[in-house]
Amino acid sequence: MTKELILNVQRSGLPIKISGMEFFFESSVESIERYQETHDEIMASLDNIEPASSKNADGIEAIKEALTVAFDSFLGKGAFETLYKKFPDVLALVDVFLAVVEGIDEYVKEFAAKQFDGSKAIMKEYEEKKKQIKMRK
Repeated sequence: MTKELILNVQRSGLPIKISGMEFFFESSVESIERYQETHDEIMASLDNIEPASSKNADGIEAIKEALTVAFDSFLGKGAFETLYKKFPDVLALVDVFLAVVEGIDEYVKEFAAKQFDGSKAIMKEYEEKKKQIKMRK
C-alpha cells in the first residue's frame, strides 16, 4: 500500500475591503520585502505630482499613473483599474490609498513582531534541546 502525504498551504495576509470590493495583501516574506522596498518610492512619487485640477489634465493623468503603480504594487495587478471603474475620482482614491498604506503599515509591524517573537521562541527551544543533548554525552 502506498502512503500519501497531503498538505494544504494557506495564503497568509491581510484582506482589504474597499466599498465592498475585496483585495488581499499577502504577508509572505517576499511580499513584505517588496512592500518595504517600494513603499518610500511610491509615496515620494505621489508627493511629487503637481496638484490636479480641471485645468491641469497632466496632473490628473500623473496621479492616475502613480496610483496605478501604487495600488497594483500593494494589492495586485489591476487593483487601480478596478477601483477607478467604480470610483472615477483620483483625489478620493488618493485618500483611499493613504488609508490602505496606513493599514498595511500597522499590519506589517504586528506581523513582523509576531514573527520575531516566534523565532525567539524557536531559538530558545533549540538551545534548550542542544543543552539536553550535551548533558547526555
